[in-house]
Amino acid sequence: MHHNLLSCPSSKEASVIPVKLGAMPAVIFQRVDWLIMNVEFYQEGFVEDKEIESLRASVRWDNTIPPHSELKEHLFTYLTARINGELIGYIDVLSDGRVDAYIQDLIVHPKYQKRGIGSELLKRIIRYLQQKNIKRIQVIFDPELEGFYKKFGFHILKAGIIDRDTMKIEL
Repeated sequence: MHHNLLSCPSSKEASVIPVKLGAMPAVIFQRVDWLIMNVEFYQEGFVEDKEIESLRASVRWDNTIPPHSELKEHLFTYLTARINGELIGYIDVLSDGRVDAYIQDLIVHPKYQKRGIGSELLKRIIRYLQQKNIKRIQVIFDPELEGFYKKFGFHILKAGIIDRDTMKIEL
């Protein structure tokens, strides 16, 4: 796992709060604007399998994937967003660490959507990947999210995907 820290926004926008090393990350970034004033963002912080499962269920995503505890060793990095300890947002990345990075999941609990939390998670991941000199960042999303990703600089391309659980292929 990569335990490097994300760069923090300007001192007007955020405060850096050091915490003890261990199960928690070395630093917590807390934005202090009216939209997400009480959200704490953790890079590779502790997250329980049931929290990810609950968050995925809240947006009606498939929960037949292996638990987070089994997948996290294969991730390049991930971030969590919490309010009062409750997991309300999550983003993770797969990468070769040099050229390509793939944003696998960006999830915000429906009751916290449209408040800038997904945008903040995505900004922090993009900033981190830029600091790591990753050449390309890719993401797959539903068509209604095209405008969201365009505002972050993603170029919209045609692509294809095969999902073993929903598509039958005869070769």
